[in-house]
Parts: sequence; structure tokens; C-alpha cells
Amino acid sequence: SIMNEFFVVDINIVAGILLSIIIYIAYKTLDKTDKVNRIFLTLSFLVVLEMFLETFVCFIDGIRGYFLKSIYYFSCFAIFIMAPFLSYLWFTFIKYWVSPSKKEIFHRSIFSGLPILLNFFLVVTSMNNGNVFYIDSENIYHRGPLFLLTVLISYTYLFLGCFWVISHRKKILKGELLPFFTFCFFPLLGGLILVLFYKILLIWSSAAFSLVIVYIFLQKRMVHLDYLTGAWTRESFFGYFHQRYEESHGEVPMIFVDIDNLKTINDEFGHIEGDFAIKKAVYIIKNSLRKTDIITRYGGDEFLITLDIEKAKDVERILERINRSFEKYNRYSNKKYELSVTFGHGTYSKNYETLEKFISVIDNKMYENKRIKKVVFE
Repeated sequence: SIMNEFFVVDINIVAGILLSIIIYIAYKTLDKTDKVNRIFLTLSFLVVLEMFLETFVCFIDGIRGYFLKSIYYFSCFAIFIMAPFLSYLWFTFIKYWVSPSKKEIFHRSIFSGLPILLNFFLVVTSMNNGNVFYIDSENIYHRGPLFLLTVLISYTYLFLGCFWVISHRKKILKGELLPFFTFCFFPLLGGLILVLFYKILLIWSSAAFSLVIVYIFLQKRMVHLDYLTGAWTRESFFGYFHQRYEESHGEVPMIFVDIDNLKTINDEFGHIEGDFAIKKAVYIIKNSLRKTDIITRYGGDEFLITLDIEKAKDVERILERINRSFEKYNRYSNKKYELSVTFGHGTYSKNYETLEKFISVIDNKMYENKRIKKVVFE
């Protein structure tokens, strides 16, 4: 109906203008070298494009003409083709925000793209058989018998995003759970309305409003993560620690880490190389940890690892794994220096008066291990 068309157009125009403003601000303020920010900008731009196409087809629906019909087909084709790809970007965005250093099998396997390929095949063949959509002689759009299958394909990645958040919830601050679920909920709700109520098109405008909310938390994330390394900031760690302490029933294994010979690297090879060494060390450590472990930049070259393990003796295995990772890196790095770290570890419990005093204890252990290491190599 005309009222429905005006409703869709009004919502899309408002959402499109709002998201376009956010894209402009985000482009000016966010770090575009960060993968999460790049995915956010790409996703936002494509959602605006989807809303434009959706608005356009509302205007030309029912207006006859061979040229308009060709444009109508092309616009619908583009909308259906982009839908699962946007959903995939949605999932990828959540994945890299929650666990940026993990190389998950699904994300890199051929199976991750199968829903997109299946959808592409269905939409392309629909141009002849009308299985997904068709446009009649009056230039009016209709759903085909396989329309719901394309919706389900797009939903695949949204459900994966929700599952990812749930499975990684221990690594997410309680205050950040809301934007993650909002990020998935509004598009899911908009898609459900689209399925149940024909031509009430809210999926992309709801996605736009979700992205506006998420941008606010991206700004917060800039403070939450250390700019150089991507590790948590010291302030974020202290805000998060009590949440982890409650979940761990009163005991939290932790490791204090110091990068060896960083001053020598800075003096001999420059501070740019020193920054590279810090980033590489954090990258190696992150990829040696599990998805629920947290690494925090505590000082210049000092880091604090918070472990999610049940047995304190498992710490030794983690330390061995980290050391092996550094040994492997040094074998193939072709650098004129070796990269290594020294540890001090323990388990925080109510026996310590404060968290700061506990950190001081494992910091002292680290320095003792550093002295022992120097004696051994001298």
C-alpha cells in the first residue's frame, strides 16, 4: 500500500542519514588500521546502500515500463546478493572484536562461504524461474517459493554471531554484552517482521540503528584497548578484574610478563623497532593463550595475563607453550636480536589484602627469574 511505502521510505531515509553521519564521523576519528574499525566502516556503507536500493524499489513498484522493470530486477538482485554477505561481515565484526588474535577454523575454511555461494546460485537462477522473487507484468514484486530459504541463509551468520558472543562471554565486560546482543537482535527482529508481514521492510533500517549504537561502544573500545598492542589497558583490567574474581570462586591465576632486553633493542635498532618488538611479543603471547585468557599492558614493556583455568599447575604448561612460540619465532624471524620474555606467576585469592599487593608479589618473582636468567647466560 501507499502508506506502507511511505513508512518504509521515511524509516530508511532517517536511518540512512543518521548512519551516513556516523560513517563520516567514524572515518575521521577511528583508527582505520584496526581490522574491527575497517569492517565497521565497510558494513555501515553497505547497509546504507541496501537501504537506498530498498527505498528505490519501493518507489518504482507497480510503475510499468521495460526499462524500469530491468532496473527493478537489477536492484532486487543486488539486495538479495548482498544480504548474506552483510550478515557474514556482521559475524566477522563480532568475531574480531571479541577475539582478534584467534585464527578460527570456520572463518578460514571453504565452509564459511558456502551459504553465500548457495544464496548466489538461488538468486541468479531466480532471474529465470522466479524461485526467490519475480516481477509480474504490472512491474509488481512478488516473493518466490524459496524466498524463506534465502532469509535463513542470511540468518546463518547472525546466529553464529550470537553463538560466538555466548561462547566468549567470559572475555567480555558485562557492560559490553548489551551492544553485542543488540547488534544481532535488531536485524533478527527486522527480518522476522519482513517474513511475517509482507512488504514491511525494516531489516536494514534496524541494522542501521544497531550500527549507530555499536559506534558508541567502538569509541569506548578505543579507551579499552592499548593503541600499540591491542592488549587491554591497565584501567580496563582493574574494571574487569572483580567480574573475573566472582566468576572464578575466589581464585585467579595470573602471570606477570616482562620483555627481555627491550632497552637494548631500542638503543641499537631504534624505537620503531622497539615498538615492533612489543607488538610482536604480545601477538605471540595472545596466540599461545586460550580464548578466555586476558592480556593487559600493565606498563611500558610489562604485561599481566589473567588465566581462566581450574588448576594452578596448568600455568606451567601455558608458560612452556609461550616459550616454545618465542623459540619458533626466533628461528625464522631473520632479526638481528632474539625476542624473549620473563615470567612471574601466582594465584590471587582472599589471602592477599589487595590486588595491587598480589601483583607486586608476582612482579618480584619475575625480577628474580630475570636475575637467574642473566646468571645462567653469563
